[in-house]
Amino acid sequence: MFRSLRAKLIASYALIIALCLFLVSAAVTVLLQEYQRQLKLNQMADAALTLALQVRWLEPRIGLDGVGEFLREQAAEGQIRILIVDAGGIVLDDTAGRLRGQHLAFLNTTPPAGQRGLLWGTYHGPDGDGLFMVAALPPRGPLNSPRLLGRPFYVVVAVPERHLTAAWLELLPRLGLAGALSFVVSTVIALLLSRSISRPLARITRAAEEIAHGHYDQHIPVNGRDEVARLAAAFNTMARAVGQSQKTLRDFLANVSHELKTPLTAIQGFSQAMLDGTLRDPAAFQEGARIIHEEADRMRRLVEDLLLLSKLESGQLHLRQEPVDLAALAQVCARRVRWLADLQTVALDLDLAPVPQVSGDPSRLEMVLGNLLDNALKHTPPGGRVRVSLRTEDPWVVLEVFNSGSFIPPEDLPHIFERFYQARNRSGREGSGLGLAIVREIVQAHGGTVVAQSDPASGTTFTVRLPRLAHQPSGPLLSPGRRPGP
Repeated sequence: MFRSLRAKLIASYALIIALCLFLVSAAVTVLLQEYQRQLKLNQMADAALTLALQVRWLEPRIGLDGVGEFLREQAAEGQIRILIVDAGGIVLDDTAGRLRGQHLAFLNTTPPAGQRGLLWGTYHGPDGDGLFMVAALPPRGPLNSPRLLGRPFYVVVAVPERHLTAAWLELLPRLGLAGALSFVVSTVIALLLSRSISRPLARITRAAEEIAHGHYDQHIPVNGRDEVARLAAAFNTMARAVGQSQKTLRDFLANVSHELKTPLTAIQGFSQAMLDGTLRDPAAFQEGARIIHEEADRMRRLVEDLLLLSKLESGQLHLRQEPVDLAALAQVCARRVRWLADLQTVALDLDLAPVPQVSGDPSRLEMVLGNLLDNALKHTPPGGRVRVSLRTEDPWVVLEVFNSGSFIPPEDLPHIFERFYQARNRSGREGSGLGLAIVREIVQAHGGTVVAQSDPASGTTFTVRLPRLAHQPSGPLLSPGRRPGP
């Protein structure tokens, strides 16, 4: 029935407003019902007292017949019934002509407290119809005990009992008008309010549809601090993350394609030369085989890095927990790459202060240091320097890898640990862009942190902080996102 959120909001608001108006009207009716009854009673009492004085004044002047005609005219004009009753409660005259000679017992009672001079009661005749009657007793003084034909009398005003109980119905037209106006105004306000809620949601829906079609540069204006504003802010954050993720994916595909294309081209070229006989010399044939082997090994390492990073990010890689001597690990890694440093005429220094052991997976921590050293050697020019240092900053063990001659622009520093991110203005051999991403994931899996600092005058430093063994929690170490089994 209602397909849009705005229509549902308006319908719900209208229903709530109608219900509230109904409840308020019912409450007002109940509260005013007794007031209307008392008002009617007072009107009848005033009429009875006034008529008693008029009858006493008119009777000597126009006679009994004239008084009767006068009372019938007043009864017709006021839509009431008027009775003349003697002091004993016997009806002397009735403008309707049906109660002459009947006895009204309520006139023999004492007026209620607070209603001095006022008597009322209900009379039920043989036909079953009830009459509500009011008799006003004149105040003491010169006008006390009016007389008719020499006898004391009272003027009684009567109306059908149902008229008195239905007196509150006079309020219905005014209540209905007020309710209708309130409903219209409230509905207009509800329309504007629902519009203020549904319009941002509609914008978010359109932006989400645009994102689904590949247009990721979507932004929703954030107005206020309510739930809709927080939803818009969360959507903007999500849109930026999705856009960045898609950009990373595109960069990933471009980088992987580039990284695979180069070795595949070399493998295809040399294998084709072997097949068509271009390489006939044994030395040339052996050189071609060596290049094919190296390029195939390069592709294997790329695929292994991708699989490792995927497992780390998804939490599927289980890390062993063992005491690890970072100083010994640094010496092993430095010994492994020293030949490359010598080949590039780069000085490789170790500054290994005594530090506590850390708890972790030795092979993965070795990979961290190996990737940082490989990254440093890639971007250090000939004649430069690479330094590995260790120190303690309780409760951390700090590992630093410094290389001179390279500079990472400040705008690139927050992104260098992202997959396939290639910093600008970096000299040296290009890599796949996975090494630093793997470093960050492994370090975070060990409960540590890794940051980079770069200065154009001195160089670049990567700082790894790992918790010392005494502060390491017990149990197996897991990569982020993985939970221990039962």
